[in-house]
Amino acid sequence: MDQLPIEAARELRFRLRDAHFTTFNTLNTIFTGGLVAFLLRQVLEMPAAQRPWLLVLASLLTLIACWSGLFRMLALVRFPSRMSDALLSFGAGAAVYVMVSLLDAGPQVWMRTSAAVAFFGGVGTLNMLRGARMDPFNDDVLPLIERDLRLAAWARLGFVPLMLLLAESGLPDVVLGAAAVAGAVLALVVDDVVWGRSVALTSRPDVLASERQALREAALLGERR
Repeated sequence: MDQLPIEAARELRFRLRDAHFTTFNTLNTIFTGGLVAFLLRQVLEMPAAQRPWLLVLASLLTLIACWSGLFRMLALVRFPSRMSDALLSFGAGAAVYVMVSLLDAGPQVWMRTSAAVAFFGGVGTLNMLRGARMDPFNDDVLPLIERDLRLAAWARLGFVPLMLLLAESGLPDVVLGAAAVAGAVLALVVDDVVWGRSVALTSRPDVLASERQALREAALLGERR
């Protein structure tokens, strides 16, 4: 893993710390009043014997993977507001809404809609990275994490043909449901690996010691004033 200059690593640590609050507060807002509530409503309106629990679990994991990855990225890098970003975000949101709306249509339909979610997620991430390179605010941090974020975007795009192939495979519904859960778990793992690598970049002993020294100097300066 590449070594960071101490100042750049400390800056990334500050952004990571803020990102924890940004991620969890925003996710809580979305989950409370948004798609998860809609997902639960869809499930409760179905007859008990017909509730596709594997698809419900896969949908919930997909929601977490989509939104946690997005807001973690937004906390680390800044990018100009562009129409292309807005359209791709709307497309991802619409695809997730359709995916949840059609839970009772069977795993084949779920696979097709999840392919659309993966497409918008991957293209949206690549488009955000393209915009982030235009902002000097990202000059220190972006080169350190861009490769990992780009790989995560391509991993999401890799789900598109996989889900479409599974949808046309003719496999039993139970097998497709299990594959949906496995795919959603894999998407979460990809996000957590990227996040973990970003955290590891800033956790070297020399970086931590430098941060403590800077905090001590700031405290002493405050006392003198």
